[in-house]
Amino acid sequence: MKINKLVTLFLLFLFFGCKSQQNYKLSQVYFDPFDGTIKNGIPKEDSLINVKDLKVNVIGIGKVAVKDNNITDLRFGHWKEFDFEGRLISEGHYKIDMHYDCGIEPSLTYYYYRVGEWKYYKKNGELDYELEFKPLNHVVDTNCGDIEMKFGVIDKIPIKYLNKVTVDKVYELQKISYSEMTFTPLNRRIHIEYIY
Repeated sequence: MKINKLVTLFLLFLFFGCKSQQNYKLSQVYFDPFDGTIKNGIPKEDSLINVKDLKVNVIGIGKVAVKDNNITDLRFGHWKEFDFEGRLISEGHYKIDMHYDCGIEPSLTYYYYRVGEWKYYKKNGELDYELEFKPLNHVVDTNCGDIEMKFGVIDKIPIKYLNKVTVDKVYELQKISYSEMTFTPLNRRIHIEYIY
């Protein structure tokens, strides 16, 4: 329930938090082909946004893809994420990718994932730990059968952070929740949980 409220809030602020002067419409682009306008995980058009909570505190700052004057929820590039009290909790990069699904209506499914170095901070603002997200091929079950897709995972934990970063923490950090679903990488498979 809390995640659904956050997702709804995120989508509302995608629409109202845009800094561009153009009139954008909010949309999800999971099934709307970009026709080659995304190269190396970066879209041709983008918008810088602020994601805010119900108390109008900024809880995220970064870029999202724009398609046909529609702001999407597809994050890419450098993002800063904050807790509900406005403290920086993490920062790092996202990339956009896609996979094909041949369901009742064949479509391309776009998604974003963490990549490269991510920094995580303590409540006092000090660096807690840094982790590297490596894009690896995973298998996802679709209506077409098993399809390969890239997804960022923590390949190894630096020795100096072994006492801070548990297996449970790695599991949680690798998950990504989108407006309609959560992708969880586990054993080189992407497990999809739909949010209703």
